[in-house]
Amino acid sequence: MSEETASGLTNNGQRKALSSELRAAIWEAHKKRCAYTGDMLAFAELEIDHVIPVTVSSAELARLVEEKIIAADFNLNGLGNLLPTKRFPNGSKGSRVRSNNVLVHFLDLAEHSRAAIEQRLSASLEDGKLLTAYLQLKAKAENNSLNVEDIIDIHRQQEGMTRLRHIPELDGSEDVTLLNAELARELMLKPFALGGGHITEVVVQNDADEQTICANCVEFIAAREAGLWPLTQFDINCYSMADRNCGMLTAIETASFAPESVLRYPRVTCRNLDRWSSAWVRQNWIEFDDPEDSAMFNRCATVADLMAEGVCALTHQDEWRVAIEPAKGFAVSISELFRADLDGDGEEEILVFDLTYAPHGTLRAGSVRIAKPDANGILQPVDIDDGTADPIAVAASSRGGPG
Repeated sequence: MSEETASGLTNNGQRKALSSELRAAIWEAHKKRCAYTGDMLAFAELEIDHVIPVTVSSAELARLVEEKIIAADFNLNGLGNLLPTKRFPNGSKGSRVRSNNVLVHFLDLAEHSRAAIEQRLSASLEDGKLLTAYLQLKAKAENNSLNVEDIIDIHRQQEGMTRLRHIPELDGSEDVTLLNAELARELMLKPFALGGGHITEVVVQNDADEQTICANCVEFIAAREAGLWPLTQFDINCYSMADRNCGMLTAIETASFAPESVLRYPRVTCRNLDRWSSAWVRQNWIEFDDPEDSAMFNRCATVADLMAEGVCALTHQDEWRVAIEPAKGFAVSISELFRADLDGDGEEEILVFDLTYAPHGTLRAGSVRIAKPDANGILQPVDIDDGTADPIAVAASSRGGPG
């Protein structure tokens, strides 16, 4: 972090207002003591002193540079010129420039604390973003209007600071995993707010045409485990949305910090189609023509290989989602939801929403699945229910039941 970024100040000869985060970081880096007297210093009485006053004359500043007390590009408002003190010592100094020996001592003291201040300031700003994101989630949850899209949107706004997509490089990921688990358990009992909030229930039925209405994730999971299924296309769409919410919340609740990962350096996203298995497309391929299609998928290990063959068209792509239309079959959209150790093996996987849809029709059926790196680092589709790869499953059987 640069000095200007850390302090929000510029070297224009004028005193700048200091943020509470910066004042606290300077205070804590100096062990909550006055830099001049060594006395303990309450935050309420804290003042930040410019060792060399910002009102110093140009001639005096030039002298200090000439005598090598400071560098020519010295920032009067920078961290190397700021120390914590009380009102009385600060007020009694005024605009007076101390002697060279005294200046050197206190400038060295300020410079010595620079790294600790920047570290504390960075942590404080990160905590602020985490708190903001949490309060946004909490407010929506209390209004029963929170869905997975809200979580992802807030995540993007916070540049990853909510860590719903785990960023294991940052400190504290293990603790955040536990906090996320508590949040997930709360949301599992909240009433559904699907489809932008206007769908509050999911209707499923059994072979005797007896209907069950699911109003939250806990009820939906119980119905799904009982083998109940949606009937109409509208019910299938609702079922898919509920499956996405429930799958993500279940994964958040049970996930753990992943100490190892082949997906971090360099970071693999939906833009890296050479790291996504062709199995994601093959599972939606219809009118399978053996041996021609079998030979093609045997030589095309990744989606990028299929693109090179000219058998797939890319209709959307960003960091978190890719949509592909194959030459045969339904289109597929893969959306990243969450990263962590999802199966307890100590390695990082990606939870995705795997959506099958008709490009020019109404069919839409999706499910939450794990994208797990194989021995070559290629992300293979894995069904959550049984933990086994199922690259050629028929879409209707794994994405919404009979219909």
